[in-house]
Amino acid sequence: MHTAPATDDLIDEAGDLLVDEVIPLERIDEALPPVLARVAPGAARSVPRVNTGRRERDHRRYYNRRARRLVEELYAEDIRRFGYSF
Repeated sequence: MHTAPATDDLIDEAGDLLVDEVIPLERIDEALPPVLARVAPGAARSVPRVNTGRRERDHRRYYNRRARRLVEELYAEDIRRFGYSF
């Protein structure tokens, strides 16, 4: 079970990001092409979608109040740092 915030792998001891840019998955279509152009000129400008499933678009519908509080607590730093709301 995954319970470690993404931030744990992306920051150093001082709390500074160890990478130049973090691209949220929900923005990959718009954010990835400029990055690929910068780091791999001539490469594909998109990533194919596979195993997308047929889930409801709004992930919040899958959580009850207790589960939502748990997620907010476990991932508080990710939510704050990356501008998410839940």
